[in-house]
Amino acid sequence: MVASDHVAARLETLVWESRIVRQDEITSEIVELATTAARAPLQSSAQGGVMARMNIALCLALVGLALLAACATASREAAFRAEEVELFRARQETSIACTTAPACDDAWARTRAFIQAHSATRIMQADDAVIQTAFPHAFGFVYLAASKDADGNGGAAIRLKAMCRGMYDSDGNAGPLYSTCAKSIISVEARFRAWLQRPGN
Repeated sequence: MVASDHVAARLETLVWESRIVRQDEITSEIVELATTAARAPLQSSAQGGVMARMNIALCLALVGLALLAACATASREAAFRAEEVELFRARQETSIACTTAPACDDAWARTRAFIQAHSATRIMQADDAVIQTAFPHAFGFVYLAASKDADGNGGAAIRLKAMCRGMYDSDGNAGPLYSTCAKSIISVEARFRAWLQRPGN
């Protein structure tokens, strides 16, 4: 096997591996292998020369594919990080504290009204401590829950939780609808505090 044949075989393995692990390291090795192939002497026969050039062309094509995959992966990771930051900020608006029983009762009633207005599914449980909506049948829809933790002195902490089916895989990683769900959750959670403070709810 000539050097370029060996490189081509190794490149095919690396491109496959780059889909799942060590993207940066593998892309670097692909570039190095392609450079080695390009510098390798061609066989003396005409047929050997043609085959070597074809293998080098294959190497360069695979390098291009690997680099495109690396760019796409980096772009997805950057978008994921940006959405995680926005989710964190929105979640800061979903926790409120009340200091008296009347204020907490009012805030809890407003929380229930907010859930009724913004959850894709109906309320299944509602008492003095928990509000829970049904799990949606379809993917990509936001459903809500809330908890109220009393402090024993008349006050309480109220927390809203927005969820979206399909946002995460079973292993906890971002699912196919992560971006869609993240945008929907951010939109809903960002409205919560203003809803509680709005007169007439």
